[in-house]
Parts: sequence; structure tokens; C-alpha cells
Amino acid sequence: MQVRQTEFVRVYVGILMGLWRRAAGQRMGAETMNGWRWRAGLLGLAAALGLAAVGCGDSASLTGEPGDVVEGLRQLGDHERDEVVEKVADMVKHQDEMVSAEAVRALGRMQATRASEVLRKVVGEDKRGVVRQEAVIQLGRRNDAQALPVLRQTVKTDPDPRVRGAAATSVARMGSLPDVGLLMDVAETDDDVLVQTRAVGAIERLVGLKFRYDSKASPEERRKVLERMRSIAATAASSLQEDKLRAGKGPS
Repeated sequence: MQVRQTEFVRVYVGILMGLWRRAAGQRMGAETMNGWRWRAGLLGLAAALGLAAVGCGDSASLTGEPGDVVEGLRQLGDHERDEVVEKVADMVKHQDEMVSAEAVRALGRMQATRASEVLRKVVGEDKRGVVRQEAVIQLGRRNDAQALPVLRQTVKTDPDPRVRGAAATSVARMGSLPDVGLLMDVAETDDDVLVQTRAVGAIERLVGLKFRYDSKASPEERRKVLERMRSIAATAASSLQEDKLRAGKGPS
């Protein structure tokens, strides 16, 4: 319902602004002074309705049934206003897991520093694996260097393999070449095949090489592939890191 109201207001504002542009194209004379007053009032009304649309999208739609709240969160764009970020941060605590995960995705779209802080806190404190996993994914997409310590810890210790695997992918997404060694350790020691596979994929993404790791192979065959990978990946990462330093991009 809130989404329909917001769309209606936007369409109405568009119509009013169209009338404004049409009127503005008329020749101005003494007899058109009243017309200018009318157009000024029209522009004021359009601006007021525009603010109403923003209000609907920011807060009014974040109430009601879980499905309505999720839809409202999906309508949010890149907001930096503190009150919007805080409202969405509160929605992360919602008892409905679907709402919480959608709130995390909404925070991921926001450029505000506070949004990153909330996401890092979610990874470390939320008890629900699905929500932590989504927070890890969003941190990787934000390319927030301050999130790297959190991701490094998560890939090693989170109890949910889906979260550990997502953390490995996010480390690679952020281009952190110094973490190739950490990812190799995870690939070799994690007891979950999904996490091992994600760690290998993260290494391949970082160094730009394919190692033909087969998650369906026997443990012994996988171990041999990982042994070959370690030296090759470490050398490639070191070379790429030196290239970046020479190019003046600094460490990853």
C-alpha cells in the first residue's frame, strides 16, 4: 500500500512539473503576472508532494506485516541521513529473519559510515546465520577496508559454514592479496567442503589462476591439489602485490 501511494505521488508531481514547464514556455507580459504567481504556487505544491514521497519511502513503508516491511526496505535507495540509517539498523533486530536479512541488504546500499559500522556489528553479534551471511556479503560489496579484520576472524571461527564461505568470497572481492595465506589455511583445515571450495575460489579470484580443484574428488586428491596450490598461489600473490606497490596503489 505504501509503495502504491509513493508511486502515485511521484506520478502526480511529474504531471505538475510538466504543466509548469509548459506554462514557463509562454511569453511573459503584464497580463501574465497572475500566471507567474500561479506557477510559483504550483512549484511549491510539487516540492511539498516530492517531500511527501521521500517520507513514504523512508519511514512509512517500514511498518506493518513482514512482507510489507521487506517491500519497503527494497524501495530504499542510497540514503545517508542518520535517521534513515538508524531506522533500518533497528529493523535488523526484527524477529522475522526475512525482514532482518532485507534490512542488512538495505544497509549495504547506503554509503553512510554508520551503515558499515552496523554491518560489522551484525557479523560479530547476530545469532542467526542467514543474517550474518548477508552482512558478510554486503561488507565485501562495500569494499570497506575496516571490515577486513572482521572477515578474517569470521572465515576462521564462525560456527556456520555458509558464513565462513561467504567471508572467504568477500575477502577476495575486496582484493586482499595478503590474505592468500589465510585462505590457503582455511582451504586446507576447514572440515566443511563448501568452505574449502569457497576458499579455493577466493584464492583463484585474487591471483587470477585456476587450480582445477574438484570438491567431489577424494580427500587425498583434494589434499594433493591444495599442496600444489600453496606455493604457486603465494608466489603469484607476492608478485601481484609488488606490481601494485610499484604502480603506487599501495598494499591491498
